[in-house]
Amino acid sequence: MKKIFLIIFFMPFIIFSQSYIVVDHTHPSGTYSVEETIGFNDSCHDLDRSSSSWDFGDGTGNSFGDDDDHGWQYHEFLSPGTYTVIFTHGPTVTTPVCGSTPAAYSDILIIKIVEPKYVTLSPNPPHAGETVTFQAHEFSMPNYIYWDFGDGTTISSARSRGGISAGSTVTHIYTSDGSYFVKAYDGGDTSSTPTMKKVTVLPAQRSIQFSPQSPLEYHPVYFTASGFTTSQIDWNFGDGTILTQSSKYQTHRYKSKGSYTVSAKDSSVSHDPVTTFVTVLPDNRFLEASKPEAKPDEAIVFNAINFVGDLVLWDFGDGTVISAGHQVEHVFSRGGVYRVTAVDENGEGEKKYEVVIRILGATDEVNLEIAEIRLDNGKYYKVIAKNSKDIKAVLKMKLRGTGIISGYWTLDGVPFEFINEVAVQGELKKIYTKDIPGLPTIDPGIHRISLKLTRPSTELIFPTLKYYVLPYENRVEIISPPDGFVAKEKEIPEFTWKEPAGGVKYKIAFANYLYKFIYNKEKINWIDTALDRKFKPGNELWKGIKRNSWSYWKVQALDSNGAVIAESDINEIKVVIATAEISINSAEDLNGKAVKISQNGINSGSDAILIKGSIKYKGHSKYLVLRVYLDDQMTDQLLFRDVKKDEVRSFETSIPNRGKGKVVFRVLKTSSPSVVIGIRGLNLIKKK
Repeated sequence: MKKIFLIIFFMPFIIFSQSYIVVDHTHPSGTYSVEETIGFNDSCHDLDRSSSSWDFGDGTGNSFGDDDDHGWQYHEFLSPGTYTVIFTHGPTVTTPVCGSTPAAYSDILIIKIVEPKYVTLSPNPPHAGETVTFQAHEFSMPNYIYWDFGDGTTISSARSRGGISAGSTVTHIYTSDGSYFVKAYDGGDTSSTPTMKKVTVLPAQRSIQFSPQSPLEYHPVYFTASGFTTSQIDWNFGDGTILTQSSKYQTHRYKSKGSYTVSAKDSSVSHDPVTTFVTVLPDNRFLEASKPEAKPDEAIVFNAINFVGDLVLWDFGDGTVISAGHQVEHVFSRGGVYRVTAVDENGEGEKKYEVVIRILGATDEVNLEIAEIRLDNGKYYKVIAKNSKDIKAVLKMKLRGTGIISGYWTLDGVPFEFINEVAVQGELKKIYTKDIPGLPTIDPGIHRISLKLTRPSTELIFPTLKYYVLPYENRVEIISPPDGFVAKEKEIPEFTWKEPAGGVKYKIAFANYLYKFIYNKEKINWIDTALDRKFKPGNELWKGIKRNSWSYWKVQALDSNGAVIAESDINEIKVVIATAEISINSAEDLNGKAVKISQNGINSGSDAILIKGSIKYKGHSKYLVLRVYLDDQMTDQLLFRDVKKDEVRSFETSIPNRGKGKVVFRVLKTSSPSVVIGIRGLNLIKKK
């Protein structure tokens, strides 16, 4: 490199006790180039430098004595940057330092080193389809640069000598990955030597995003094609819908549940399509009415459950159409059957949801559709303590037509209480015996209740209900198992009860036939449990209880003299031979999110739980029925046809989650009568 000597005096006005570093070359911009030979010296040339040293700030330096160049040191910086150059005066100075007293001290100079001409890019490295910003540095004519990006593309915005040129900052998009050499011609002169920069372009980061992540049938799904080279995209949504040269932003609705493969590619670029997978869950929107039937001018509240838009387009079927929220109230003025419909997203949705409402007018002509009588425990028998008020009878019925229901209850064969009430068509009407005067419980023994209807006129004969009044006022309250418990043959439950007032000793009895407990016509085998208020049957006793049909048990409490002072109600139990296995495999909430199943059951805040499981029967059956109960109320019934031995059949069922509850699965073999051949329990807890 050529050595250029130029001494720059930075602070000429300082005369005493001060020296500084001088440089032999400068540039109009105040910077120096990489690999340019630069000379450094101290301003006091008469200094004895035998113990001085230089540090150039790039990890190099030296110590020296006087030389032929009178102290000049030459250095080349190999990389651009800002460096701190330090000259240190040694402590053995013997000659005056610019008129000062000899001393040890340092001089410092900040120097900037740059490439003579160079090109930078951001991001580095870029991806195909990504916008890259190029910038030319230290060009003599930065506003007139001709760019060649190495992929056949050039950029220019103004004419200058020798060609067409652009500015020092430009952008470019590479459509394919690979290595490219970018050329930048200073002043736009393509006949001159260009400044070059190698660019390594990585494969494109194309992707498809969509929301929501767990979409439902008929709900909108929003897709975005990210990182694509062009704005014209070819789409395939996997359900037969194909769009070409369309926007990178798409809204699509799937009309059936399932898994779909969605693909997208640039319309004008040859590359493999980008794919993603979308799992569409069943649509969970529905309409709910506060009542299925009503009288004219009686308000009915409608709820659009799980609708996504703020507004719903309501059509009540009587000429009234409104746009309103998810809950509305409507009054029908005339009798008839109305089909109420609702469309989500203020009518922009693709599916109508409906509920049928019947508005009834009064008529003298009424007929029974269904009718039954039971005691308040749901059975046709009950055991109660003497003088207890805990006994009622109830009539359940449904009518065709709306009108007056008349009749009377009979007690022990004579009229006891008259009824005269209005019943509405389609309504499940319940009529209870009155509290005052209630059914008599003074006389111990069996009492019989029945009902006679006088309007509507009917040939229907109701059965006779029986309740047994104990000869004592105390009663034993059962803890477990609950009345109507179904037990597996090999899972013997423990029978427990509470301590009644005055109770000291206890007895328990089992019977395969109800009349044995009601009439006491056969000798009852009472088992003494002494002071224990719990009992677990032994194998022999457990084997003596009938299988696959109802059996009965009750408890007596005795005082210290051995006299019976209290007795429990008659409780039912069924022991089943479990030849069908029920497995609970997984559970999901309404959004398709997995719900954990633990030994304690399912704990979820969702309003409903989708349970997936399977059954396996150890034989052959033309039909198997799976019944699902929540707190003794049946919520679902599934039928399996032509079941083979040890064949696994899958099932799905939706359980409402109203809070703490017990879910029971029962498998029945549909012989005559049907027999429970499998049972499985599951606790359900709703998070707060």
